Amino acid sequence: MTVAILIISVIGFALGTGRKAPSNSAGALATLSSADFASHHSELNFTLSPSETMTFSLPRKDFPVQISVSTSNVDVVFNGTTYQLGPLIVGGVASYDSGQAIANIAGNTQCVGNDTCQALTFIDLPPSASDCHCTLNFFVSINRHTSQLTVAMEPSSNALQISSSQIRYAVSMYY
Repeated sequence: MTVAILIISVIGFALGTGRKAPSNSAGALATLSSADFASHHSELNFTLSPSETMTFSLPRKDFPVQISVSTSNVDVVFNGTTYQLGPLIVGGVASYDSGQAIANIAGNTQCVGNDTCQALTFIDLPPSASDCHCTLNFFVSINRHTSQLTVAMEPSSNALQISSSQIRYAVSMYY
């Protein structure tokens, strides 16, 4: 029975009843070039000290924008021991509705009042630092009224310190 279903599935796919390539309204296959993708992609690269943040705009309004942020390795110190974390990654999908003049971001999200929402990543320390019960919070937040995005990193406890003097960030946005 399983073999018969497999054979029918293969024959059906071969006859074109499976997934089809994108086509335009006339039914012709659409071709996408690297220029098509490049025109819908934006990148930022910058270096910050641990206490600095970077703010930038969504590259497009009224469309979802996939945002991915990564860092270089980040060194943190807890109880005199240095831990190397990274590279760290956070991401989400953001959109600004110009008709309603409101922005939002989806992902592992937390909103603060009516003004800011954040896509968050919580990085736990290695098990050897389990007595810390603290995390390194890495996030991209959006101002819901201006659609300005901010990238930041902060320890969840004063007992945890970021010891890296500079952190490299790379931001990719697809829309």
